[in-house]
Amino acid sequence: MPDPVSTVADEAPAPPEKTAFTGKTPREKFGFLHNLVTVALIYLLLFSSNSDFTTDTLQLVILGLLLVTLVLFWLPTHLWELRWFLWVLVLGDTALGAYIFYLSGNADAGLYCSLFLIIMIAAYAPSLARHYTLSVAVIVAYVVALSVLAVYEGTIAENLLLRGPVLLIMAIFYGSMLEKKGASLSPSPAS
Repeated sequence: MPDPVSTVADEAPAPPEKTAFTGKTPREKFGFLHNLVTVALIYLLLFSSNSDFTTDTLQLVILGLLLVTLVLFWLPTHLWELRWFLWVLVLGDTALGAYIFYLSGNADAGLYCSLFLIIMIAAYAPSLARHYTLSVAVIVAYVVALSVLAVYEGTIAENLLLRGPVLLIMAIFYGSMLEKKGASLSPSPAS
């Protein structure tokens, strides 16, 4: 006769993985990550040497980014609990980041491929640990390839050094969003 205690323990779901944001409210977690994205994009704009923006337009874009951050913190707390609102925030930051990369003159195929791979990893990684590990591997490969190319061409600029941290922040953003879905990030197989 099987032991009923061990049977119940075997069927219990695994506890969710612990992260730096475990126990934080969605407003604290996603507000912080949005601030990191905003600061990284502002630095990227300020340090880009071949931007399509005039000085006045650049100042307006930076002011707009800061105003969006202020508006987000004035929103009611119950909005931060809604899943659709968090998805709009994550997708909006992704679109905004890609657009600012493009307009700041920092766009290259490797950057967009890396961002696409990070999004795909977030969608299909079986766990948060695997998501973060694979995302960091993609980012490191991109930064190494970018560094080798920069050394070969003899041009190392600040805006090249900011691409890796922006991608890392976006990977954390996607992981935090998907953490909200539960311990398993991948679609469960049909039983």
